[in-house]
Amino acid sequence: MVTRLPRRGLLYERRIANPPQVANLHYIMESLFCDVSLPVPLDQAFTYSLPATLTHRVKPGSRVLAPFGTRKLAGVILKLHGDKPQGNIREVLRLLDEEPVFDAGLLKLGRWISEYYCAPLGETLRAMTPLAGDVRRSKVYSLTQSGRDAARQLHLTSEDQEDASTKLLKLLDGRPLSQTYLHQKVPNAAAALRSLTKRGFIEVEDLAQERDPLRASAVRLRAEFVTRTESKLPKAERELLAYLELHPGQHNLKKLEEAVAKASTAARAIQRRRRISGAS
Repeated sequence: MVTRLPRRGLLYERRIANPPQVANLHYIMESLFCDVSLPVPLDQAFTYSLPATLTHRVKPGSRVLAPFGTRKLAGVILKLHGDKPQGNIREVLRLLDEEPVFDAGLLKLGRWISEYYCAPLGETLRAMTPLAGDVRRSKVYSLTQSGRDAARQLHLTSEDQEDASTKLLKLLDGRPLSQTYLHQKVPNAAAALRSLTKRGFIEVEDLAQERDPLRASAVRLRAEFVTRTESKLPKAERELLAYLELHPGQHNLKKLEEAVAKASTAARAIQRRRRISGAS
């Protein structure tokens, strides 16, 4: 490669034997996009761009939060590449796990299950996600910029003239709120939420959180005596421990309530206290 540089008003040539390498830049450019499998009834992957902060962190099998219409869904990355598709490309919002949830073997298994049962891959992978049965799913609504502008104007209206849409916009102007809360506060909230979403005033995010196992129904929980504690316990907890010590083995919590008063409440309290002391 030849370059011309000024020197004392003249030009002179300098030859560079080994031009700088661009292998690292080429690698980064190849991973600007990802194909994501989303839990929707469509048997296809969706391509998203990756923000610069994620290009070196995501891998096939990683879970990411991605926009899909007006919703935000958790999906699994199937492939990283540099092939930009036609049309507008939306960007991945964030990485959900530091380490990939699925390795190559599990992804291959997911594809096989999807093909064998003729099920969309995204829904198959969601069912395979660890603790999928113990995940609490919910929707959270928030205002878009257009929604915030509309909400500010609505604060000047009288409360007697408010319909469901107006009430929802005023509530969401303070902070994002869950679907459950909005349904409790506003009659006919479902239809109004759909209308506001279509008009671009609000957006919805699908959330998935690990469910607290101690909040499950008593029929799904089992209790077993482990060790006696020296600390002072309420009467119900003492009676439960005494019964479990006299009857070794696992006991269904629902059936325990027939033998020991307040067994369900006592068992949950003991377990929570043990978790707190173990974490400190």
